[in-house]
Amino acid sequence: MQWAAVTAFNEPVVRLWNLERGELRVLAGHSANVTQVTFSPRGDLLATGGDDRTVRVWDPRTGQGRILGEHLGPITALVFSPDGQTVVAASTEPVLRSWNVATGQLRELQGHQGRVGALAFSPDGRFLASSGYDRSVRLWELSTGKGESIGGAGANLLHLVFSPDGRRLAGAGLDGLVRVYATTLAVRVLQAPEVFSYSGLGFSSDGRWLTTGGLEGKARLWDLSTDTGRVLSGHEGKTVAALSRDGRWLASGGEEGSVRLWDTEGKLLHVLEGHARHVTALAFSPDGRSLASASWTGEVRLWDRASGQARVLADQDPDQLIPFGLAFSSDGRHLAAVSEKGLAVRLWDLSTGERPLLLPTEGFIQTAVFSPEGSRLLAGATDNTVRIWDLSGTQLQRIHAGGLGVYQVLFSPDGRTILTVGRNESSVRRWDARTGQALAPLDEHSGKVNCIAISADGKRLASASDDQTVRLWDLESGRSRILRGHSGAVERVSFSPDDRWVVSLGADATIRLWPDDLPSSPEALRAWLEAVDMPAQ
Repeated sequence: MQWAAVTAFNEPVVRLWNLERGELRVLAGHSANVTQVTFSPRGDLLATGGDDRTVRVWDPRTGQGRILGEHLGPITALVFSPDGQTVVAASTEPVLRSWNVATGQLRELQGHQGRVGALAFSPDGRFLASSGYDRSVRLWELSTGKGESIGGAGANLLHLVFSPDGRRLAGAGLDGLVRVYATTLAVRVLQAPEVFSYSGLGFSSDGRWLTTGGLEGKARLWDLSTDTGRVLSGHEGKTVAALSRDGRWLASGGEEGSVRLWDTEGKLLHVLEGHARHVTALAFSPDGRSLASASWTGEVRLWDRASGQARVLADQDPDQLIPFGLAFSSDGRHLAAVSEKGLAVRLWDLSTGERPLLLPTEGFIQTAVFSPEGSRLLAGATDNTVRIWDLSGTQLQRIHAGGLGVYQVLFSPDGRTILTVGRNESSVRRWDARTGQALAPLDEHSGKVNCIAISADGKRLASASDDQTVRLWDLESGRSRILRGHSGAVERVSFSPDDRWVVSLGADATIRLWPDDLPSSPEALRAWLEAVDMPAQ
């Protein structure tokens, strides 16, 4: 039989016509306006949802109905799976609910941050697409209940539809635009080792290779062209890793004190001996010819990569100031080291061989980076200050950042802005590098921020937090898009060199690669953000 179902504004009933016989039946049961009606693919069932916060399923032949779900939010979207065995409902709540029609068994799908306005099943029924007021489009695998963001939307989407082959998803929005998403461009997930505070997360300049350290004497190297990984073993305990900028060489160091040099095929090239104890930091020079290493005893060495010969820059420190950060200037001429409980940054001019400059603070140094042009050094400390020096040791700027100490600092690519993260703070602070004036903070996380990274073009910032999310910020407007997927705190975040991917490392032992599909031009990005309607209250 052929049926037609009609609802009227502000009526709690559905009018059902048998088109073959011309008969009308009124389906009564809802106690408030019916907003959603949908037939099963075979036409043997009708599902309805309304402002009475219930979902009902009806037999059109008899007019008999039953409640499938109740005590929900007002229903905003309703859809049957292609086989007619599942009904999924969206509401003003940020939760999708899926029922087995025969048994009534309920599954909840959580991931959106606000009401959901549109739903669609893929032709094979494996996937469900949803779009929400949180500016995201998500793809759910129904067999597992897992969902991933596949893109953003610049306005609330009213309709979603899959292409017949299921490889594309189109969404039509209130802004009059139709957006097309590749359903195969989901978040990529790599299984990572358990990490620790200074294990590292590094890219090669071409974006092909990704590396991290780990526990149990192993480092890992991933080829992102195939999403395959290699385990580089031979160390003991906590292992740090660093990748050369050109992606040809990888260095690892462990608790036994050795440094190992590898190529990207996993072949061991050198075992560099010299440190007496645990290697705590590694860094390649920009040209990849030199490798700096530091150890638990405070010793800092500079190795020639080709010959394996070492130059000792700093002997063992009797005060046990353990270096945990090394950084080269952009021209490779200077090297900076920060140490646990150290009250100064050590700065070497590698062209002279002289003893390092000591750049003092009144608190323990937590982090130091060079400016993009390489002429300034920026450091944050536990005395709540940010300091900038030139490379002769002259202090150019001192900023009181407040809070409980500064443990990460970044320059913007143009060197004009400083970004800082404080201990146990849920916001990212911004400063004018020339004047030290505070700029508007970025403060939408609900847990402490663990790491920040800035895109190569300087337009975006990524932040990782204990609230299990990554946020992608437009630095011009100060607005963000939320990336969910980790099941624990997110410890590290980075951009790929081409800015196409945001990479995050979590306490859930996964590395996630998120497609950065936001518009690239500042004007288009601001329009994308400003077009979004806020969730209804």
